[in-house]
Amino acid sequence: MFIPIEFQKALQKTQQTAIVIEASYDESPALLRSRFGGTPYWQGGVNAPTDNDGNCLALLAQINFAELPVQTDLPAQGILQFFIPKNDDDYGAELDKLGSSGKMLTQFWPNPCADKARPWPGGDAHADDLVPVFGAHSLHFNQKIDYAGVDTIECAEALGANPFEVLEDIALNEKEETLFYDAISDYTALHGHKLLGYPYFTQGEPRVNSDYRLLLQIDTDMENDNDIMWGDNGVGHIFIRQADLRSQRFDRVWFYWDCL
Repeated sequence: MFIPIEFQKALQKTQQTAIVIEASYDESPALLRSRFGGTPYWQGGVNAPTDNDGNCLALLAQINFAELPVQTDLPAQGILQFFIPKNDDDYGAELDKLGSSGKMLTQFWPNPCADKARPWPGGDAHADDLVPVFGAHSLHFNQKIDYAGVDTIECAEALGANPFEVLEDIALNEKEETLFYDAISDYTALHGHKLLGYPYFTQGEPRVNSDYRLLLQIDTDMENDNDIMWGDNGVGHIFIRQADLRSQRFDRVWFYWDCL
């Protein structure tokens, strides 16, 4: 594994437990199950989230914390949902505003119960809607150890310097640089869907510091029957401040995505 000692030490400092998510297309996941897309769990007496024109938003993700395989900084139970507009060129994100949730709305049910459920009035996303997820995808969770990628703010903070400037100082030749990036890619494995851990970006790190950590990453996923696509093979991120995560203030998230 060709990783210079400076990066080995820095990456060890960033070690964190993440929850890897495997998505699989599912026409009718059980009501309380975690999912990307599809029809959300909903309770009576609470208005469905809508856009400025009164149209119901589309479910981006529903996470049932009771299904997670390990105790983390996330709640031990409850269902967290993220909703976005059905027709917005940026999927409801305000990409030029750091820390903005844009038009995304969240809903957290601390004590979900099938007996409290009421029909969802919004319907699912259709082929003519502009959303990154079409159809419901059931989710399966596994624990993993995650490390910050070279282009993340956490790696820079662990190194105490710009990672790319450190690489220049190490003066790797072309072959060594290729070996380094191959090794670091295997070591960090940032691609895919995940809760917590570290993000990867197609266009570079948008954060200026690590105040915001990754809460949820939804990657482009066209495996088998899956139908998840962010623009041109992009990736979606939901970030949150640590203090807001501890206090379960999920309405204060930062919604961001980028693509090739």
